[in-house]
Amino acid sequence: MKNLKELVLILTFSSMVVSGYGQNLIPTEQPTAVENQLFGYAISVSDWRAVVSAPQKDIAESTSLGSAFFYERTETGWEIKTEITPTGLPAFSNFGIAAKLAGNTALISSLGSERGILMEESVFVYEHNDTSWVNTQVLRPSDSKPGLRFGYSLDIAEHLELAIVGAHQADGNEPKSGAAYLFERQEGIWVQIAKLVAEDGEPHDFFGYTVLFLDGNQIAVGAYNATGANERSGAVYIFEKDENEDWIQAAKLFDPNGSSSDLFGYTLATQIGVPIPVKASSFYRFGTLFIGAPGSNNENGVQTGSVYFYDQQEGIWNLTSEFFDESSEANDHFGISIAHNSLSGLFIGANRTGTNKGKIYSYGYYHGEEEVTPFAFEGNTPEPDIQYYGSRISSNSSADIIIASPYSSVSDKNNSGVVQFYNTPITPNEEEIEVVEEYMLEQNYPNPFNPSTQINYQVKEAGLVKLSVFNLLGQEVQTLVNEQKTNGAYSVNFDASALSSGFYFYRLEVNDFVSVKKMMLIK
Repeated sequence: MKNLKELVLILTFSSMVVSGYGQNLIPTEQPTAVENQLFGYAISVSDWRAVVSAPQKDIAESTSLGSAFFYERTETGWEIKTEITPTGLPAFSNFGIAAKLAGNTALISSLGSERGILMEESVFVYEHNDTSWVNTQVLRPSDSKPGLRFGYSLDIAEHLELAIVGAHQADGNEPKSGAAYLFERQEGIWVQIAKLVAEDGEPHDFFGYTVLFLDGNQIAVGAYNATGANERSGAVYIFEKDENEDWIQAAKLFDPNGSSSDLFGYTLATQIGVPIPVKASSFYRFGTLFIGAPGSNNENGVQTGSVYFYDQQEGIWNLTSEFFDESSEANDHFGISIAHNSLSGLFIGANRTGTNKGKIYSYGYYHGEEEVTPFAFEGNTPEPDIQYYGSRISSNSSADIIIASPYSSVSDKNNSGVVQFYNTPITPNEEEIEVVEEYMLEQNYPNPFNPSTQINYQVKEAGLVKLSVFNLLGQEVQTLVNEQKTNGAYSVNFDASALSSGFYFYRLEVNDFVSVKKMMLIK
């Protein structure tokens, strides 16, 4: 493995640390095994909820209609709360071909529409109303037509009320070169505000196969079949918002030594900051990007796969590290899945290792007696019957990790699928966790700021915490926190990239405590 220490230094910034080398396996409810349902094909975990799809599940007389399972974390483990399939879908809709969850909002893709039209590709929006998940809207692009592959990739920037939807067979600058559609929630309704395309796009680049928000001003779009250093080696495009609020292509990333069929850009991940309730909160680092290339060659010319780490400094994206496993064999697909959070570290799936058994590689750190030491941990499948372990990985800011193996057989049902939830065990170091004895909302820092600032607050007694930002007219412009919190000190980053210069108020509400402070945004 190359340059592991460089990455470890970037990952090491918490006052609490990983306990040992492993992850805690959390009891997880599994659905009834169904032949070829591909349970776990799409997964997403956010806060204490998760969504897991089974896009090829037969329902009643409808073949491959598909469904989505919503999980919640309880005191005893992860439990299925509901299973959802929209009404009106035609057979072979594959509802759940992609899914993304952020807070109280979920996006789930389908090849068919609620109007019963197959290949009228749609993205269903679900909102949680404190009791259940409700379908509130269906998204389709402004230039909708069959075969765009609209919805094959999804991401949500929750606090900015933005969503990005990939369509890797849409027309861009060339027919079928691919596109990504940007939506914004305006007064509760999702509206398309932009269509992103590659300036040098060519047919079948698969631009939009992966999409990812890096922050409020940056979006990464993968095109694993685009021309990079060599024809069809793959590329990732970075889009940024300019001074006119328009989204423009700012960079094209690729492996300078890449070869055809590397699949560079097949998977994407960025750092997820984990707020730890101690004196010194976690450090949030922006401008980082992990790029999977499961078809790339290692130093010996064997097609094992790898993961690239890019870091942005002063507006320039630099290739910092390349990860691969020296013991990998041909077609192990190292990098087929990636997830990261700043407590657990980096997780990389290689789902064809060991005759398709699969393996998870975890790159992290732990505190020894004197120094922080890097380690690489190889997590094999925890059950002997699981195949293609690690085909999908997702993580959240609570250091939960969900690993899906949709091609596993369960109860003699081929391709039924299984998921497992893990959590990173943490122990305090010399700095003890202090019990917070009062509610507090601190002044943001820096102030004035541009475009982001940090807001710290304390919670005395467990309860529902809501931290919101308002303009001078008293209109809520962002909800930063809206979830249950326990006793502790917390920190949240407020990204005001989408807002205009001026004064704003932020208000903390928890139990009977309410506090309001003023801040100034200068652009």
